[in-house]
Amino acid sequence: MQSLFSALSGIFGGESSESASASDTSSAPGTPRSPRTSRDIALEGLLDIDGKETLDLGGEELDDGSAIQLEKLLASENSLRSLMLGGNSVANAGAAELGAALRVNSTMRVLTMKDNYIDKEGALMLAGMLKYNSTLEQLNIGANIVGDEGAIPLMEGCLVNSGLQHVNISGNKVGDKSMALVADVVANNQNLISLDLHSESPQSIPPWSTPTYEAEREAGAGERVAVAAGNKIGDASVGKIAAALATNHKLSNLDLASNLLNDPGGVDLAEALMKNSHVTFLNLSWNNLGDVAVGALAKMLETNTTLTELNLRGNQMTDEGARLLSVALRFNTTLATLNLW
Repeated sequence: MQSLFSALSGIFGGESSESASASDTSSAPGTPRSPRTSRDIALEGLLDIDGKETLDLGGEELDDGSAIQLEKLLASENSLRSLMLGGNSVANAGAAELGAALRVNSTMRVLTMKDNYIDKEGALMLAGMLKYNSTLEQLNIGANIVGDEGAIPLMEGCLVNSGLQHVNISGNKVGDKSMALVADVVANNQNLISLDLHSESPQSIPPWSTPTYEAEREAGAGERVAVAAGNKIGDASVGKIAAALATNHKLSNLDLASNLLNDPGGVDLAEALMKNSHVTFLNLSWNNLGDVAVGALAKMLETNTTLTELNLRGNQMTDEGARLLSVALRFNTTLATLNLW
């Protein structure tokens, strides 16, 4: 077994990378003063909004009061295209204010609220916004606590909104109850490119990275992941998503890491990808896939010419699964990255 894993490791290697940020808290020479508060930093950012296309306030300890101030600016004419609020303390009231602003905002393309304190009530407010906003392309509310009751209205909003291309509801206590609607979104939203449903439970955070994730990570968000609860998506739900891939002709990134997938779910995905020609990135790490699912994925790889990255780290495959993968790789010429550990 070790030799097979070693051989595969020699072909497919990779390292994760993390970024850090620092704040300038220096005082004017000879003028003693206390360090700037997070409120001071937030206000400076808000006052400097004119002419900016990206406003990154990640990890600045902003709260609902700060979101209310942002709402006033977003509702007026501005040039902002991306708003990064990850790693803060924004809750339902703040989500409601931002949702109200984005109902009438026609410039925003990217909204990141990952790692805050938004539950089902805040998710409902954001879902209402999706039914009116026609310009938002990326919505990231990963690592909150929306649950199935919040995910359902969000998915209903995604069904109505045809502009969304990237949706992230990872680490939100999302389970099987909302997956029928998720599958509907996959089947019917033909602009959807990336769907992130992975879990962010502290005990099993997938230690991998991709260019897409590194570009979207905001300062400080990776350090507060413990407040989130993991998603709990099982085989039946994954089967629905796999079936939906038959009618989706644009989705390229599917992340189901750290959920409750067993062999049946893995087999369903493998069979779907034998016919799908659009998915390029599939993350199934930290599930419970054994040799049966790995064998089905290996068979898929023999004929699939689209998938370029497959993550199977932290599953239950044995030497037999590794052997099947090594055989499949003799025929596959497009897979560039395979993660097994």
